[in-house]
Amino acid sequence: MCQGLVASSTTHPLKTKGFCRQTTPMNESPKDRWLAYELHDGLLQWIIGARLQLLAALGRDEPSGTSSHASMRKALTSLEIALEEGRELIGYLEQEQAPAGIKFATRLQDFVDATQHDAQQHEQQIAIEFAGDARSKLQVGLSDQASWNLLRIVEQAIRNAIQHAGPTRIDVHCQVVPGETSGERDLLVTVSDQGRGFELHRPTSDSNHFGLSSMAHRARLIGAKLSIDSQIGAGCRVECRLQLCLNSQ
Repeated sequence: MCQGLVASSTTHPLKTKGFCRQTTPMNESPKDRWLAYELHDGLLQWIIGARLQLLAALGRDEPSGTSSHASMRKALTSLEIALEEGRELIGYLEQEQAPAGIKFATRLQDFVDATQHDAQQHEQQIAIEFAGDARSKLQVGLSDQASWNLLRIVEQAIRNAIQHAGPTRIDVHCQVVPGETSGERDLLVTVSDQGRGFELHRPTSDSNHFGLSSMAHRARLIGAKLSIDSQIGAGCRVECRLQLCLNSQ
């Protein structure tokens, strides 16, 4: 069963089936809702990031120099990422499936590297760790759909911390742990910070509320267990747990 959002120590269940299948139930939310989440979690976020970078560069009262050019370059990088994600989304619309060949560990590392500058603008640091054999297991144990939606969940958790929590450090930890039954292996991804925290039933903004809704929706799509634990003044901890399909490995 899928663990839901956790406010303090209270757990709310999210119903799901086919934990290892990593597939979408036929009666899930309509495609337009999924596309709304895609636009919010992907293209929109990179465009917002580019806009903030450009505004920061244009707002500086200094002659054109290395600092301004570096900010412009970062903004250009964000727009290039947005363009690439747009192409992937077009591919989805044509094929009605998640982009093929998604390598979760590689894409997550790329995202952290690309987002590090935004974090530094807020005097923050993002640290990522793949424990033990997590990287190798992720290459074969996740379907394209599971990789895509899990990546979006983690990306949103990191963005929420940068934009709303105000921490000095954001930790991302990926590890493979024993599953619920003998022989099973699960992927456990944790995003934690020591920022200002929030009350789950009273998000800090409409954007944050939509982001939390998107994360829960994606977890249901892939049969993952998602928990979010946060309190005012005590930071936030997001955990997403998904069974890996490793067969005899």
